[in-house]
Formats: sequence, structure tokens, C-alpha cells
Amino acid sequence: MKSNLKGYNDTDNSFIKFCTNAASYITYSKYNSNVNIFAFCEYTNYWFYGMLKSTDKITYNQTSFIKFLDDVDIIQYCKDHAEAIDEHKYSYLKKLDELYENFYIFKQKSSTDDHNRCGKGEICAQEYKKLEGTCLGNGNNSFCNELEKFRVLFNNHLESIIKCKNIEELPSFQSSALASTVLLPVSVISVIIFFSFIAYKYTPFGSWINPKLMKQKRYINKLLQEYENRENKSNRRPYNIAYTLSE
Repeated sequence: MKSNLKGYNDTDNSFIKFCTNAASYITYSKYNSNVNIFAFCEYTNYWFYGMLKSTDKITYNQTSFIKFLDDVDIIQYCKDHAEAIDEHKYSYLKKLDELYENFYIFKQKSSTDDHNRCGKGEICAQEYKKLEGTCLGNGNNSFCNELEKFRVLFNNHLESIIKCKNIEELPSFQSSALASTVLLPVSVISVIIFFSFIAYKYTPFGSWINPKLMKQKRYINKLLQEYENRENKSNRRPYNIAYTLSE
């Protein structure tokens, strides 16, 4: 088992961050009838796919996602919206997720740190420009439409701040003939935006969330243990997982 499995010790608080944000979104949805719960479940699916992908050992499938939902009380109702995700959709959603995360760091710096805010904005603009080739010529229609929405959001914010004159407005990648090669679940974009925002705004919910985190950790450990058992059977030798979630 590769050493990157030690990431499941949750040293970066990824479990806490996700569950806190999920709880925030669920609370938010109770007071907003227009909230798209399906989009939230799609985002959960995207997050789970990325978490398993980082192990380089556990293969994502729809069954594993449903089992995960069974073990986490706050998102059990997503079982009715558990659609499989593939690598293409994941890669596009990840690019958008990273863009919005960088953007909200930029916005946070803009209001609290004059010295570093322009540097964060430049990084955000550079990451956006790297995606030009994705849209021009043989672009993905839904993905490029979301990039256009991001461009407008970024440029509007850029106009609202006095400094950072070295940052130019983001160019549009839209063209008259965009080919729709991979259909993204566009509704999930609203959740990506929301999660990126509250990642820098939320207040920790306290110790009540710990039992739910333990359920998540136990499920990941279970997947890792199942992988270990398969390795033992195929190799006919004892094998111990060196990195296991602490409970």
C-alpha cells in the first residue's frame, strides 16, 4: 500500500471540512425552498470520487457510494440521487471547484490583506487562462458556459477593488461553435460555489459532528481492509495496512 494512504489520518481536516460544510448547506436548505438538493448530492458524489481517487487503490463505483451514504446520517437522503460519476465529469468539476476556491481566497484577501491580495488574484487569473485550450476549437459546451459565468464574476469583483491594477480582466473563451462532448451536471455548480464560499465563512459546529466523522472514517477503513483482504488472497502472504484512520 502506497504511503499516500496516510492522508486518511485526516491531517488536513478534510473530513471535518466536508461534514461541516455539508451540515451548513443542509441547514441553509431548510430555510430556502429554492435550494437544489440533487445538486448537493452530486457534489457529495464528486467529493467522494476524489477521496477514493487519492488512494490509488480503491476503485470508485456506484455501490461503494451508496454504502458510504448509508454510514453518514447527514447525507443519507442522497441515496435517491446516487448517480455514477465518471472520470471526465470529475475532471471538469474539479477544475471548476479549484477556480472558485482560488477566487474566494482572493476575495477574502481583498478585504483583509492588501499586501497579498493582488498575488492571489494573479494566481486565480493564471489558472483560468490555462483552460483556454479546453474551450477554443473543440470545447465542452456546459463546462465553457460555466467558465464564462466565472469570468463575469471575477471581472465584476476586479472592478470593485481599487488596487491590483496589474491584473487584467479575464478574456472570454466562448466561440460560436462549441461542441458538447461531456455533459456536466450543471446544477452542481451552484453547490461548488456555495461550498467554496462557506469554506472561508463557516463557524465550526462543535463536538456533535464527531460521531458522523467516525462513521466516515470507519467506512474508508472498511474499504481499505477489503482491499487488503483481496491482496492477501491473491498473493498468499500476510499484508498489513500501514496507514489507517485513527478513531
